[in-house]
Amino acid sequence: MDRRTFLRNVSLVAGAGALGGLLGCRGSTQAPGPTLPAGQGRAQPMAGTDGKVGKNRFDPAVTDGIDLAVATNAEPQAMVQAAVAALGGIEAFVHKGDVVIIKPNLAWHRQPEQAANTSPEVLAAVITMCQQAGAGEVLVQEHTCATPASVCFDMSGAQAVCEKLNVPLVSLENESMYRQVSFKQGVNIKQDKIGSDILDCDVLINVPICKHHTATNGSFAMKNLLGTNWDRGRYHREGKGSAGGDNLHRNIADLASAVRPTLNILDATRALVTEGPQDGVVKPLHTVAAAVDIVALDAFAAQLIGLGPDEVRHIRMANEDGLGKAELATLNIKRV
Repeated sequence: MDRRTFLRNVSLVAGAGALGGLLGCRGSTQAPGPTLPAGQGRAQPMAGTDGKVGKNRFDPAVTDGIDLAVATNAEPQAMVQAAVAALGGIEAFVHKGDVVIIKPNLAWHRQPEQAANTSPEVLAAVITMCQQAGAGEVLVQEHTCATPASVCFDMSGAQAVCEKLNVPLVSLENESMYRQVSFKQGVNIKQDKIGSDILDCDVLINVPICKHHTATNGSFAMKNLLGTNWDRGRYHREGKGSAGGDNLHRNIADLASAVRPTLNILDATRALVTEGPQDGVVKPLHTVAAAVDIVALDAFAAQLIGLGPDEVRHIRMANEDGLGKAELATLNIKRV
């Protein structure tokens, strides 16, 4: 049995071995603290794809100078299509025959209207675009916080979407699904186990939801990369007690220096604006945004729920690490 067949066979297994991930997802409330000066406790700014792990294409140049595309006030599918079209269309990212991994946020036992997980309509639109572009294989993968994963997948609406579109929905709940890699730019996190399919794919599409998070103030595209790795709880533990108490933010930025999605698509059709990541006040925002620049996308997402980059400190750290641009005033934003 090859590895991908194995992944399909376990995609609906409701294993209970994700306790470390569950604890890491919950986290603990952190009061906002000061932003560290540039260069203090940071990796050196990176250029291009230095430090990136995995084989997926990462090329900001394909967007022809557009840093961020924002679609508003339409149906979810139409907004996804419009935002991606503004960056050059899905064909700029997905080529015929590509293996595509889509990483939504499906971490919780919550219904779509509770805004804890990526909208099934947004997920369906992304899958459909990849299929229409001629992808050779599309897989949706997530390492859930709550267990069993099958309940998260069912309640979120993702299972029904994937069944309808004939796409495997894989629970990354077995350690054998991961490989150890080095983080060349890591400050606290020097190496980690990342999903093998994520490392081997041609295209990695990150599809986070826009929401508040009690441990980090905001959970957007960079935070959603927790779930591409095996031990999410480690990101809460590693470096704890370091200067500034920013270890979780520092560790998220370290992960973002290594796992660099081909494309990020933000589901802000509705947002959880308080008491995230599971429960709280939900606000309709009727927005979808897309970018290769994960820092720019997160800075925009933070603003949508009333936060600045300094209030979601991994955004500022990633900006200072050279992973992208956090100053919205300097971005070339195309609104459609």
